[in-house]
Amino acid sequence: MEITNACSALATIQVGVARSDGRLSINSKQLTFEPLNKQVGFGPYCLEREQIRSVRHNILREQTITNQLQSALEIELNSGETYQFIIADTDKWLSLLQPRG
Repeated sequence: MEITNACSALATIQVGVARSDGRLSINSKQLTFEPLNKQVGFGPYCLEREQIRSVRHNILREQTITNQLQSALEIELNSGETYQFIIADTDKWLSLLQPRG
């Protein structure tokens, strides 16, 4: 799917048990995560779309008293690095982030 306009939404990056809220944006060349709280240390991240190896839907268990499950996207780069983002409308983002052939 070719992206002609940039798309962005509020998202949470998950790193181990730590999280940071921010804005996830995508255009035809890159995926960017910009944290709302710049002092937390998670980002900004700028991932080149051509470096994305795979994108999959993932279920994360929230580490709270309620122990809720949350839907997330897991992005793996060609380097082996992985990133997890909790975001609304995961099916839309999954489609937008599929590696281009």
